Amino acid sequence: MTVKKLILYGSSICALLLLIVVVSAASVQRESQTLMATAFIGFGFLFCILMTGITWTQECKNQVEASFLDVYDDIYEQVLRRSSEEAKKQLVETHDIFQCCGKTGGHLNIPDAHNFCKSREEEQDCVSIISKALHIHLHWIRMLLLLSLGFTVYGMVLTSFLYFSLPRGNVWGRRGEYRLNNALICPPGTTQDTPLSQLLPYHSAQ
Repeated sequence: MTVKKLILYGSSICALLLLIVVVSAASVQRESQTLMATAFIGFGFLFCILMTGITWTQECKNQVEASFLDVYDDIYEQVLRRSSEEAKKQLVETHDIFQCCGKTGGHLNIPDAHNFCKSREEEQDCVSIISKALHIHLHWIRMLLLLSLGFTVYGMVLTSFLYFSLPRGNVWGRRGEYRLNNALICPPGTTQDTPLSQLLPYHSAQ
């Protein structure tokens, strides 16, 4: 159940991030402040989701480890009691995935133990192996969440900058051009090609 939640959580983050990128690209292309504001709100919502995930990985990692080990202990006990054939298959698959066999002080005391532990020569405690694997995976998940959080903060800053910059796009496009629309009354005899320096007050006074 925990794995399904993690997969659903990661899929939701990817889908939301893709949607925000599409909205941001559309807002820049159309120079729309409304779409840019929507993208900023989306980044803010994604920020909250990522912070929740980071907090969860920090505070609930022991709970996740305990839930995984409880599942293994349940399957292990069912095999010892020979109560389920399905449990035997699951135990063999678990040993193959983690390359381990049984638990310290509780080896499989059944006649066909070799069928459940293929490599008895390199026998390792499954509890410690599963714990190490979970710690490594949670560490990488936390690093990915932190990286995504950094990009999200950058996206919030960029979208807020573009939101206030879009209305000024036309003004920036005229940078370097000088227009004197109703600003100065041209002296008689001057033309539109008269240099701007000749229209200054000190120059006309001379």
